[in-house]
Amino acid sequence: MCEQPVWRFTGLGGHLELNSFIEDIDLVWAQRPGQPDLGKTAFLWSLLESYVRKEIASQGVDRRNKDALLQALREAYGDTRSLSSLSLAFYSAIQES
Repeated sequence: MCEQPVWRFTGLGGHLELNSFIEDIDLVWAQRPGQPDLGKTAFLWSLLESYVRKEIASQGVDRRNKDALLQALREAYGDTRSLSSLSLAFYSAIQES
C-alpha cells in the first residue's frame, strides 16, 4: 500500500491549508493502524515548519500528545472568520478597553 504524501504545514494558507493538512495526516494514520500515539505525534511534529512549532510551543502544549497538538493547531490556524469580521472584533475589543 502506497502511503499518502503529506506536505509540511506552513500555517500561511489559513484554515483551508489546516483542514487539508489534518485530512492528509488522518489518512496516513489510518494506514498505520498499529503505530503508537507517540509515533503519530512525532510524525505530526516533523511536518510542522519551525515557526509553527514555535507558535505551538509558546502555547505550552505537550508535544507528546497528538490530540493536544491538533487542538492547538486548530486554535492558532483554524479561524474561519473573514478578515473584516476579525478586524471588527479586534477594534470592538480595543474600544471597550
